[in-house]
Amino acid sequence: MPSRLSSSILSFMVSTLRQYAFAIALSLAGIVIISSTLFSIRIAHDVADVHAPLVDAAMEIKLELLMASFEFEENIIDAEHAKPDVMEKHINQAKWYARAMLSGGENSEGVYVPVDDKKLTERILTTLEGITQIQELFRKHGSDMINARQGGKVDKEFEHLFKEVLNDADLTENELLAILVQKRYLQRLINYGALIVSISLFIFILYYFVSRRRAELSLINKLNDLAVRDELTGVANRRCFNVTLANEWNHALRARYTLSLVICDIDYFKEYNDSLGHQAGDTCLIAVAKILQGILQRPVDSMARYGGDEFAYILPFTDAKGAVAMMQLLHKSLAREKVPHPDSAVSDHVTLSIGIASLTPTPDHSIEELISTADQELYRAKEEGRNRTCNKEIS
Repeated sequence: MPSRLSSSILSFMVSTLRQYAFAIALSLAGIVIISSTLFSIRIAHDVADVHAPLVDAAMEIKLELLMASFEFEENIIDAEHAKPDVMEKHINQAKWYARAMLSGGENSEGVYVPVDDKKLTERILTTLEGITQIQELFRKHGSDMINARQGGKVDKEFEHLFKEVLNDADLTENELLAILVQKRYLQRLINYGALIVSISLFIFILYYFVSRRRAELSLINKLNDLAVRDELTGVANRRCFNVTLANEWNHALRARYTLSLVICDIDYFKEYNDSLGHQAGDTCLIAVAKILQGILQRPVDSMARYGGDEFAYILPFTDAKGAVAMMQLLHKSLAREKVPHPDSAVSDHVTLSIGIASLTPTPDHSIEELISTADQELYRAKEEGRNRTCNKEIS
C-alpha cells in the first residue's frame, strides 16, 4: 500500500511538472535574468562609484607627492626664493586623498567611498604615515632650506621617504586597478551569461509556441478530417458530400456546364451481413469504397459514402454518356476484384446497382431534383435486375 501511494504521488508530481513545465522554465529563466541584471548593476555601481574614484585618489596622491617633491627640489636649488607653503599644500592634499580612501570624503573631483579591503587599508595607512613623516621632516628642516643642500643628508632623507611613499601609492593604485579589471571581467561574464539565457529563453519560447501551434494545427486538421471523412471507410462522408455538391452546383450554374450525380448501392448487402456478420460487412464496405475511389482519374471528381451501403459520385463537366462509361469501368473493377458475396442473387461477388442523373443547371432546376432523379434511377436499376447502371438526362 505505501509503495502504491508513493508511486501515485510520484506520478502526480511528474504530471504536474509536465503540465507546468513552460511556466516553471519561464520563471526560472526570469529569476536568472533579473538576478544577473541586478548583480551587473551592482558591479557597475562598484566600478563607477567606488573603485574608479579610489583609483583616481591613488593617482592624486602620487601626483601631489611628485609636485611636493618637485617643490622641495626647487626650494633646495633656490633657497632664497623658497615657497614652503606650496609644498605644504601639496602634502596636505596627498594626506586628504589618503584619508578619503580610508574613511570617505568628497571634493570638487568627486565622492570617495572607503576601501573595504583589509590589505589595501593597511597599505593606505602606511602611505599616510609616510606622507606624515615627509611633512614632519619638511617642517623640521623647512627653516633651514639653505643648509639642506642638494645631495646632503636632508635631501637624501627626503628622497628616500618620497620613494617609499610613492611606491606604496603606486602599489595601491595597481591593486585597485586589478580589482577594477576583475570587476569589469565579472560584469562581462554576467552580461554574456544573461544574454545567453535570454537568447535561450527566446528560442525556447519560440520553439514552445511553434510546437504548440503545430500541435493545434494538427489537431484542427484531424478534427476537420473527422468532420468530412467517413470513420469506417476513410472516404468523404455525407456532410462533405452535401457541401461539395452545393459548391459544384453553384459553379455549374454560373459557368453553365454539365454536372452528373451518381448514387451506388451494394446489391443484397443485408443478406451479406446476415450471412457473414456485421464485422465482415464493415470489411466489405471498406473494400468497395477502395474500389470506388480507385477509378477516380480527375481532381475535380469526388466520391463519398452517401449512407449505409450507398456511395455517391459528383462528376463536374461530365454528361450522361461520360458518367455511364465511368460506371462501366466500375463494374469491371468489381468483377476483377471479386469481393465474395455468398448470398447474392446476381453474382458470386459483390456488385452494385447504380443510378445516374445528369443536367446543365439553370435557375429552374434544383439540387433536390438532381438527387431525386439519381435516386429514382438507382431504384430502376434494382428493379431491372441489379448489377447494372441506369441513367437519365434532366432537360
